Parts: sequence; structure tokens; C-alpha cells
Amino acid sequence: MLRMRFSRKVTVLKEQLKSTADCHNQDKNLNEHTIRVLQDDVSSLKFQLSEVKRRESSLEDLRRTVISLLGLDSSCTDYEITSKITKLVAAHREFSILSKRYDDPLPSYVHHVPPPSESSDPTTVDDFEILNNAYNKRPHRKT
Repeated sequence: MLRMRFSRKVTVLKEQLKSTADCHNQDKNLNEHTIRVLQDDVSSLKFQLSEVKRRESSLEDLRRTVISLLGLDSSCTDYEITSKITKLVAAHREFSILSKRYDDPLPSYVHHVPPPSESSDPTTVDDFEILNNAYNKRPHRKT
């Protein structure tokens, strides 16, 4: 009887040991998998961090170049840089529009319009005649 009792206890203890070992192995495998996943994440984050640092360096170089081109000091804010660039672009647009007006002062027509013929018709009005009359001239100063 005593032998059977001890034999059952040994069997129960063996099962508990096997169960504990299986649980330990599962935990070990799970922890190893978690470590591999975390190592992959860390290496990915290191690569992303190096990319962000490279981009930041590139943006800092661009900022320094723009500041030097605009003739501003290095301690100016981003708002000052942006407003200066905005004013510069607006002035460039205005100049471009103005220069286009002087480059092509007359609109080009799709159809050819013949030049007006000089006729002795009194109903035609000469624009320069209106501009050159006595009332539209500046007075001459006598010095």
C-alpha cells in the first residue's frame, strides 16, 4: 500500500514536472519570438532614425542656402523667411506680367485685319488729334 501511494505521488509529481517544463518551454519560445520581433523593430527604427537625420540635415542645408540667398541673418524665424519669399515671388509675378505687356503691346489677332486706309472721310477720328489739341498739352514754364 505504501508503495502504491508513493508510486501515485511520483506519477503526479512527474506530470507536474512535465507540465511545468512544457509551460516553461512555451514561455521560452514566446520570449524568443518576442525578442526577435523587438530586434527587428529596433533595427527598423534605427534605419528610420538615420533617414530622418539625413532629411533634417538636408533641410537645414536648404534653409541656410535660402537665408544666404535672401540676405537674411541666420537667427531669423521661418515666418520671416516665408514672408520674404512670398514678397519676392509676388514682385517677380508682377514684373513678369509687366514685361509681357511691353514685349507684346498689341494683341495678336487670329484673323488678319488689314490696316486702315487713309481716306478723306471727315467722320474718321484721329486719336492723336484729340491728344494733341491745346487743352491736353502741358503748359510750358518760362524761366
